[in-house]
Amino acid sequence: MTIGRLHDVDAVYQSVDAAVAAGFQRINLDLMFGLPEQSLSDVEDSLQQVLSTGVNHVSAYWLKVEEGTPFGQWQARGLLPLPGEDLEGDMYDLVRDTLQRSGFVHYEVSNFAKPGEEARHNLVYWRNQPYFAAGVAAHGYVHGVRTANVRNLALYGQAVSAGERPFASSDPVSMHEACEDTMMLGLRLAEGVSKRQFAKRHGRPMEAVFGSEIERLQGLNLLEWVGDRLRLTRQAWPIANAVFEAFIGA
Repeated sequence: MTIGRLHDVDAVYQSVDAAVAAGFQRINLDLMFGLPEQSLSDVEDSLQQVLSTGVNHVSAYWLKVEEGTPFGQWQARGLLPLPGEDLEGDMYDLVRDTLQRSGFVHYEVSNFAKPGEEARHNLVYWRNQPYFAAGVAAHGYVHGVRTANVRNLALYGQAVSAGERPFASSDPVSMHEACEDTMMLGLRLAEGVSKRQFAKRHGRPMEAVFGSEIERLQGLNLLEWVGDRLRLTRQAWPIANAVFEAFIGA
């Protein structure tokens, strides 16, 4: 309730039970930390409640205060008692260590899954692979072009009925932008980015495009090579956004 959600803990349990009763086998729960007045023991208690449900996938998100939201306004006025970066870092470590001890694999910055239960849908995005847009306001990425469908249902229906593509926008992705996307998205994954696959996809060696950035981040112990793959070091996971930003406009 602290962050304005309408449901409570009982509603979460009821939703999981209903999903299981309906036959769903792949169920995810979202967990948030870094909330106002949240303590480390609060996060530990939430983790135990999550584990008690028996779900096989957990997404754990750090609270991000957006400008223009009520939280953003309260923070600007000094009225938002957030835990602070150090305690929030401890919360992240607690989430990661607890879930890993419970058999979850930390396969993406904010996602944990039992072996074989990773989110196949999201892996397409993180591996920067193509995907179709189906439905009102849906987004797609095919043949190097990003598209967004119209947001109006009537206009969407008219376009489809006429045999037309219901695009509101269509934007070609440049080669360098595609390289940036491959790095920023792929480094979110524990598997990292394969330099062989990078060269095969983009026609250039990874080091030729981002050599100086990679060398600098290695020097800071934020990136490491494991065989063919470049990946985040353990200490880089809590500050992963700082790593991703290095590849923007490089």
